Amino acid sequence: MTIWYTARNLFNKSFEGSNKYIEFSGLKQTEEIVSLDCSLNDPVFLFDSDNQDDWKFGITTENEFFTDCYSSLDYVKTRARDVREYNLLAVCFQPTAPYNEVDLDDFTFIGYDLLDQSHGNSVLTNCVGSPNVFTNIELNKFGLIDIFDSAIQTKEALFAKNPNEFHSNTNVWAIWRHNTIGRK
Repeated sequence: MTIWYTARNLFNKSFEGSNKYIEFSGLKQTEEIVSLDCSLNDPVFLFDSDNQDDWKFGITTENEFFTDCYSSLDYVKTRARDVREYNLLAVCFQPTAPYNEVDLDDFTFIGYDLLDQSHGNSVLTNCVGSPNVFTNIELNKFGLIDIFDSAIQTKEALFAKNPNEFHSNTNVWAIWRHNTIGRK
């Protein structure tokens, strides 16, 4: 299992516009959206092509899309050091087994996200559901899927029922959130 790290801005009820988004999206059960979605939980810092360490630690996938994830936890903490509140996340791209049972020091598993092939949009929280596959009420308090098998089944059903929709061809991401860093 390969773990990568990212620092993401918060999207919770304290932010202006979040209540309207929650109402619009139907994600009423969410306490906070914690996702790799670049619109709702954009990265705390952007990749800097002039920074050699960003190239050294930054992760791209086989389709050459940048993930906003890095191979070094210490590097992400250093780049995010000036931000008071954020979500420090540990992630696993395309897990092959239920990683909710994996224990990462100081991180708590919070669920599985489904992102499109460009790693920019969460089908779960930013595409406002897919009624022919899943309903928003099935998501947990972070807007994620709790169970690995459900995440895989949702991923497969999304593509099978919507093969011509770009956002339906997804990748599964397992997500853990740090218990203290970036928290109040």
